[in-house]
Amino acid sequence: MLTALAHALGAVLGVPHAAAVAVSIPRNLRYNAAPCVDLYAALAEACRLPGHSPGAKAERFVEIVVELLRGVGLPDRVPLPAGAPFDLLDRLVRSATESTQVGLTLTPRKVDAASLRDLFAECVAR
Repeated sequence: MLTALAHALGAVLGVPHAAAVAVSIPRNLRYNAAPCVDLYAALAEACRLPGHSPGAKAERFVEIVVELLRGVGLPDRVPLPAGAPFDLLDRLVRSATESTQVGLTLTPRKVDAASLRDLFAECVAR
């Protein structure tokens, strides 16, 4: 799903790849947190992050990744372009589903068009 979000932001809005990935990573990690709690907790342990439970460790792992991205100056959202069409979110969803079908089917938590639309709404600064 990360690829789908980043590719669509680049294709539709012209966002540079690194910025699109940086904006997409937190949303992808949070969206997939429930089915990936053990994996995220293991990653937290490998990074020596504290936590009293797998859920707490997983949450801390996501927080640290987001802090790292912001700490090096990567954006949290992409700016809404002037004169953006009213159906921008739908265009992003369409681009994501048409260009990265495999990535969307392999995501740990299944994603549908409505979920993608919500994720894109979080990615774009209004």
